[in-house]
Amino acid sequence: LRLEAGDEGPETGVGQDEEELQEVLVHRMALFSRDQWVLELDPYVTQVFVLLTGDVRRGGITVPNPSDPEGFVAIEYEDFRPRIVPRIGAEGQVEIEVTVQITSRILEIRGRYDLRTMGFDPIDRTLESVFTSQAEDIIEMLQQEGIDALGFGQAIRRKNRKIWNELEPRWDELFPQVPVSVTVRSNTISAGLLTKHIETIR
Repeated sequence: LRLEAGDEGPETGVGQDEEELQEVLVHRMALFSRDQWVLELDPYVTQVFVLLTGDVRRGGITVPNPSDPEGFVAIEYEDFRPRIVPRIGAEGQVEIEVTVQITSRILEIRGRYDLRTMGFDPIDRTLESVFTSQAEDIIEMLQQEGIDALGFGQAIRRKNRKIWNELEPRWDELFPQVPVSVTVRSNTISAGLLTKHIETIR
């Protein structure tokens, strides 16, 4: 969570002239089930989780340089749009498809990479692979803990209330077994100049 220069605080968002840039670092996030604390997320996992909820549209990530194993690419999300799409079969079986559309720009490239000849495609494909893996890890963790924190059940209810009424009494039992697929599409629109790079390291 980053507050722009002059922001008074996250609770008000009121700016004041001539104030220096302030930043707030979220160290941990706790997930609750029926008012009980059941899982704690570190900063790395918190960022991915919050993006998947759709509550935040912007963020950043550092991915490997696709043409130089010793390098990296720092990327800023200009727009991050997740969707949770339930697929309901004829017999009432449920699968969840999580789709993510990312519009981003490159902040910095370290290592060998020629944008003129290679373009953005290799970086987009790398970002898609990295974020897919991150999302799958979090979803697997949530299913293992039995915490539907991304709202899969609510997505089913919105799509088919009748099916949801049948599933809801057993949802705690069913949720860990629901097949979930993740599809990420990235579109890099520009490469800007790096002014400041903040990296989340796990």
